[in-house]
Amino acid sequence: MINHTELQQLFEVALALIPNPEQDVLRNVSAKLIKIASSSEADVWKELGNELLDQASKTQLTSDAQFYLVIAGACVGHSVMLNRQKRQPTPA
Repeated sequence: MINHTELQQLFEVALALIPNPEQDVLRNVSAKLIKIASSSEADVWKELGNELLDQASKTQLTSDAQFYLVIAGACVGHSVMLNRQKRQPTPA
């Protein structure tokens, strides 16, 4: 699960790297992240990452594609973290 503050930080980092994505891209990505933010299922995060990678390959503007790529990478990374946590035994 990712909280509101972590989502905000993710956007701030992405916007620092890619400062000018189109507003519809921001709204689209934001809505998708908010929709899955409470999920602790790694596959949900991986699927969103894959979807955003697909959108990056289809977009015409370089800044939009780069923004999709940054957020997609964060989603896939979050998926990996969730999988690792699931495999680690809890300390007794």
